[in-house]
Amino acid sequence: MSKERQRALATLQQVQGLEESNHKRYASLAFGLPSMLRSAGLCQTLAFLASRKHVEGQILFRHLTQGLTVSEPSGNCAAVLHAVSGGSTTQYLAWTREALALADWYVRHVQGQLRLTRTQSEDDS
Repeated sequence: MSKERQRALATLQQVQGLEESNHKRYASLAFGLPSMLRSAGLCQTLAFLASRKHVEGQILFRHLTQGLTVSEPSGNCAAVLHAVSGGSTTQYLAWTREALALADWYVRHVQGQLRLTRTQSEDDS
């Protein structure tokens, strides 16, 4: 199976596993993820997701770090952020490229599986 198909399947399973009550806020974060990664960078984006007071930010943080294979078994956000920020430049760039590829799939699945658009995700979130 190609890497792109693996990404598509993994992100599909993650999005389908969401509880309905989390759909709108998760979608809102997912729609902003590609531009956030491009403008703020990977480490700042992960820190932003981890700091969200609503559970959807932490869910997307966990989903993204699982896809990057930097998740800690304990779920320790600080350990993940330390691993990402403390890695080599080459590794950081590789993780950023992978995060961008995953972000595109999150957006596609939010639109296709949850049937939400950017405007709908912003309503009541």
